[in-house]
Amino acid sequence: STKLLFSVYRSSLTDPFTYIRFLGYIFGNTDLKKFFITLISVIVLGQILEERYHEKILCVVIMVSSAVSGILCYIFFPDTILMGSDAVIFAFVMAED
Repeated sequence: STKLLFSVYRSSLTDPFTYIRFLGYIFGNTDLKKFFITLISVIVLGQILEERYHEKILCVVIMVSSAVSGILCYIFFPDTILMGSDAVIFAFVMAED
């Protein structure tokens, strides 16, 4: 299930899972250490940003950052598998400043 739903890689555009992966890869992680680091980052930054912005705006930021980075990885890095929510953490850090 990790490769099917939670990672972006070059696959056929006729496969419906390709489009699900553009948003779903942020829920996949390579190991527990990275998962917990990401979880702590989202919790800390998410609380700060939720006080400053509305939760709908944060949902849009999460969806746009994951879709853009997933599509860019799909187009420019065909031999790479993308996993994790680093793009969301980066968007949160940029929104905080």
